[in-house]
Amino acid sequence: MLNKVFLTGRLTAKPELKYTQSNNAVASFTVAVNRQKKQDGTQEADFINCRVWNKQAENLCKYQDKGNLILVDGSIRVDSYLGNDGSKKYTTYVLAERIEYLESKKKTEIEEVKQDNNTHDPFADFGNQVSIDDMTDNFLD
Repeated sequence: MLNKVFLTGRLTAKPELKYTQSNNAVASFTVAVNRQKKQDGTQEADFINCRVWNKQAENLCKYQDKGNLILVDGSIRVDSYLGNDGSKKYTTYVLAERIEYLESKKKTEIEEVKQDNNTHDPFADFGNQVSIDDMTDNFLD
């Protein structure tokens, strides 16, 4: 049997870091994951709750923020607890085993501003294009 999840999406908020009584770090966060576009071109997303533990939890909270694109590698978990009314409640989330930081929203915004400001390529007239073959021929002679 296999319970494996890969999600690529954007953080919907700054991850929330807490510590257990035994001083283990745990971060809770939500990832907005795009669905396939509809035929009319509109885009919908699913909002997936996730958790990560220990050093990865601390690093996620230290280095990532709302809007950043991440990849989550983990498994689906379902926990149960008793609600205030005494009924059994369930919560479903992805337990992250590994998180990769793919893109900072701030970096993306900065690059977009640079592209808007740099409509002229400063290296367009930099010189003649040279083939690698031409260079190796000169060195071999």
